[in-house]
Amino acid sequence: MVDHTAMELSEDDITVLDLELDKILLATDGSKHSIKATKTAIGLAKLVEAKVHAVFVDTGADEAQLPEENLTEQVELGVHPNQAGITVAKKFGEKNGVQVETEVLTGGVTKQIIKYAQENDMDLIVMGESGRTGLARITLGSVAEGVIKSSEIPVWVDR
Repeated sequence: MVDHTAMELSEDDITVLDLELDKILLATDGSKHSIKATKTAIGLAKLVEAKVHAVFVDTGADEAQLPEENLTEQVELGVHPNQAGITVAKKFGEKNGVQVETEVLTGGVTKQIIKYAQENDMDLIVMGESGRTGLARITLGSVAEGVIKSSEIPVWVDR
């Protein structure tokens, strides 16, 4: 079935819009893609005068919630789990006049990001995409993809 929503909109349906972003959740692991997402989150927060909540999720081997989060030691080395990402977010915030709260969460990455966003009434989730393709993406799964599929809150993924 083809979606014809745009064709069915009336002139009354097209209104003036106001993007209300007060709280932005930045999920970071300290990788280069997360640093790019950090710059986006801080820049956007500066533009709309929002507050950033930067979180790092420490999975621990026993805490993984989804099959793709059951990481072997070799795979973990490629994921760059690193709390330094939240420190960098704090520093970018200070340089740009953006308030940044930081927190380390424990558990499955996808589940904890969504849970934090819901419990703290976030308006937007910003995160990096690893950029993996092909077999590596199938093998590793994608936290960003999991968040996009599971979140009712809008998600901005930086590549």
